[in-house]
Amino acid sequence: MKKNLWRVVGLLFLTCSIYISAQSQSIKAEDLPEYIVLNAENTKLLGGIGLSIASKNSSYKEKLDQLEDVITNKKTGEGVRNLTDLLNVMHKYGFEYVDAFLSSSLGLSAGDDFSIGSNKSRSSIVFRKIHSPR
Repeated sequence: MKKNLWRVVGLLFLTCSIYISAQSQSIKAEDLPEYIVLNAENTKLLGGIGLSIASKNSSYKEKLDQLEDVITNKKTGEGVRNLTDLLNVMHKYGFEYVDAFLSSSLGLSAGDDFSIGSNKSRSSIVFRKIHSPR
């Protein structure tokens, strides 16, 4: 009985390891669009950021969803928790930072004394494929 349990545990561990390595290696810059816009929202607890890639109606939807999963998932991917990690991970996958802009601010404020809502904000960060010199 114990022997079978250890075999099952070993098999599960091996399967998870293969899945993790295959998922991160299967994303290639040539399979993705020239530009990617990531939305970063500072709503996570304990200092993290929420990241998303708008991929609806895109011909690259499957690969963009896969990239988003790898970037955000701590168990099976990179688990990005701050902007420094995001810049480094995107460079690892063949993209460079181009620009960032505030896409929405959630809440109203009138100076330092009065505010309605929360101090959450959503920024859009633009990345472009790195092309090697010819």
